[in-house]
Order: sequence, then structure tokens, then C-alpha cells
Amino acid sequence: MVASRAAERNRALSDASARTREIARLAAPIVLGQISHVLVGLADTIMVARTGQAPLAALGFAAPVFLVGFLFFSSLFQGTQTVCARRLGQERLKETGTVLSSALVVGIIVGIPASLCGIFLPGPLMSALSTDDATATIASDYLQYRWGGGMWLIVLAFAFRGFYWGIGLTRIDLFVSLLFNLANIALNWVFIFGHLGAPAMGAAGAGLASALANLLSVITFFALTMGPKMREVYGTFRHRANRKIAGQVMRLSAPRSMQALAFSQAIVFFKIVGDHTGQAGLAASAVVWRFIGFTVLVSLGIGTATATLVGRELGAGRKESAARYGWTATGLGVLTVTVFAILFAMFREPLLLMFFSRGPNVTEASALTSDQLVALAVGPFLLMLAFQVVDAVGIILSRALNGAGEVMYVMYAEFAVAWLICIPATFLGVYLLSDDPLLGAWWGWGAYCAAWAVAMAWRWRRGSWSEIEI
Repeated sequence: MVASRAAERNRALSDASARTREIARLAAPIVLGQISHVLVGLADTIMVARTGQAPLAALGFAAPVFLVGFLFFSSLFQGTQTVCARRLGQERLKETGTVLSSALVVGIIVGIPASLCGIFLPGPLMSALSTDDATATIASDYLQYRWGGGMWLIVLAFAFRGFYWGIGLTRIDLFVSLLFNLANIALNWVFIFGHLGAPAMGAAGAGLASALANLLSVITFFALTMGPKMREVYGTFRHRANRKIAGQVMRLSAPRSMQALAFSQAIVFFKIVGDHTGQAGLAASAVVWRFIGFTVLVSLGIGTATATLVGRELGAGRKESAARYGWTATGLGVLTVTVFAILFAMFREPLLLMFFSRGPNVTEASALTSDQLVALAVGPFLLMLAFQVVDAVGIILSRALNGAGEVMYVMYAEFAVAWLICIPATFLGVYLLSDDPLLGAWWGWGAYCAAWAVAMAWRWRRGSWSEIEI
């Protein structure tokens, strides 16, 4: 009996180890690819900063507006990945090519109006939001290239990403992401500064460079997907788009778009921070936000890989195995984020000082020294590092639920937690910690992370998601 139990434990440990390795194998390229996309924004900022203060201010003003559109329209990957992962588990690989064709048709239908919005709306929108005409004009020019010229390409690229994530070929996405990043930096050099005979366009050049890099990404995806092996194994571009599959992709993707809108509570959060802590609090919070973004990328990469594995296992009828993948991925994510959190905490002051001492006019705007800003940011920084470990649970399991097709619950939960938990908790934290309102506000964001983790873990443990047919 003892030997039997020991053997059973060993098998369980071996299975858990195998699941962890498979999750890590799929997640690593996704994480690296997403980090490379973050570097695009960093490259734009660094290079535009060399052209003057006004273009840099315009870029910072336009970036949040673009982010809202990006999160909303790029959600097409969700339905594509979910359906492809199910077909992978059902061993109906050739049908995944039809899923891709259908998603691309949807991408064209969605992407063209999305780009038209980016052509005609930035001018009046920036003028309405900004009191400075010069800033509004530069921001509008940037968005007309970045959004107007590139959004339809972004939508198509994410349809391809959903396909490759769904069939487990995440290294393809990493290759294309790195190519995009390198092309964007090179084209920035050409169009921002006016090299190789091109006009010096400043911030608008950064928008044009990103749009052209997106075009290169889509062309590369097409070329790779047209390869004979892909056409033979996955049936890519062998069959026309299927209306029923296109509708299925849309139904699974639309809630993800709405979920992205729910995240706009971040705008309200930063307004509360600004109202109660001033520019110094906003400067400190901006740096804290950058580190949150890094750990979130790690969790998102693991969650995206988990969505594929959950969908595959459900497609194969292995419901218990799908549940175990969710919990194993959560453990891996918590461990990984904990390691990063500990490292960031150990070197908190040098890391924070690096940002404040090199940030554009941060100390001038706040009238505080770099050391004073570091002292202001340390508390929220350590608090959010701790909560990012909790947030990893919610992020990974939300992606796993999306991969299972439980998209409506995730959408409703995002709205509820964002607006019924985060915003009231932020106000409460500010007033309860009136001596340190910045720390109080970030306690409100911590409440959001904790509530999101609880909501996702409860739904995953319940298991009703395993009965969804796709």
C-alpha cells in the first residue's frame, strides 16, 4: 500500500513537471514577443524625444488614445485562438486553416472602418482634449499614421497570432515580433530624423514607421502561412472563409473587446491620483505602472499559452487534464512573478532613481528632487510588487477561461471588479490614508487585483467552463 501511494505521488509529480515544461515552452516565445512590442513604444519615445519637447509631449498625449483603440480592435485573436485550439485537440488540423481564412475576412471587415476612424477622428478629438494647439496638431498627425494607416494591419496581424497561438506554434509569432521591432527602429531613424532622402517628420514619422512595420509583419505572416508544409498540415488558404466559423470567431472575440473597454477604469484611477497627489504623485505612479506592465506581460504570456492547452485538452475530451493545466500554469505564474518581484524589491531604489533621473523633466514638473520622488514611490512600488503575485492568478485563469470559451463571465467580471471594486476602493484608500494618499490610492488598485484573482479562481474551480461546446 505504501509503495503504491509513493508510486502514485511520483506519477503525479512527473505529470505536473511535464505540464509545467509544456506551458513554459509555449509561453516563453509569447512573453518575449510581447516584450518586443513594448520596446516599440520605448523606441518611439526615446527617438522622438531627440526632436524636442513639443513632439514628445504630443506622443505622450496620443499614446493612451491609441491604446484604447488597440485593445478594442486587436481582440480578434481571442476567438481565433480558442477555435483553433479546440480543433487541435480534436485532431482536425486542416480545419484550422479555414478558421484563419474566416478570421482574416472578419479582420478586413473590422479593420477598414477602424482605420477610417483613425484618419478622420484624431483632428477634432485632439483639439477637443488639448488646450494647446501645437500639441493637438502633432498628436493628430501621429495618430493618423499610427492608427489610420496601421490599425487594419494590426487587426490582421492579431488574426494570424490567434491562429499560431491556437495551434501551438508560438515561435512563429516571436520571429515576426522581433522582425517588426527591428523594422520599426530602422524606419524611425529614417522618417523621424529625415535620413536616406526622406523628410524629417518628427512624431508623425514614428507613426508612419510603426504602420510600415505592421505591413511588413502581415506580409511575413502571409508568406510563412503560405508555405507548403502549413498548407498541407493545416489547410491554410485551401478553402474559402466559412460564414458560420466567422460568426463563431466574432462571438468569442466581441466580449474580449468590451472587456478591454472596462479596463478604462485605469484612466479614472490616474485622475484620482492626480487630483489628490498632484504631478509628483502622477510621476511616481507612472514609474510604478511601468514595472506592473512588465510583470503583467509575464502573466499574460503564460495565460495565453494556457488558453491553447486548455482548448486542446477540451477538444480531446480531457476535461480533468484541462483543469490541471489551469492550476499548474497558475503555480508557474505565481512562482515566476514572485522571483521578479523579489529582484525588483531588492534593487528598488536604484531602479526607481534610474527612471526619475532620466525621465523627461519629471523633477522640474514636480518641484521635487529625484531622491524625494524615490521616497514617494517606494511604498506604492513595494505594495504593487506584492499584489502582482496575486494578480498573476487572475490574469492566467482569465486567459484559461477565455480559452475554454467562458468569455461572457470574464467580460462581466471585468466590468464589475473594475468599476464596483477598484474605483470605490481607490477613493476609500485616499481618504483613509490622508497622510499618504498616493499609497492609499494604490491600495485601491491592490483591491482590484485581489478581487479579480478571487473571481477567476472561483469560476475555474467551479468547472462549468468545461461543458462549453465550440
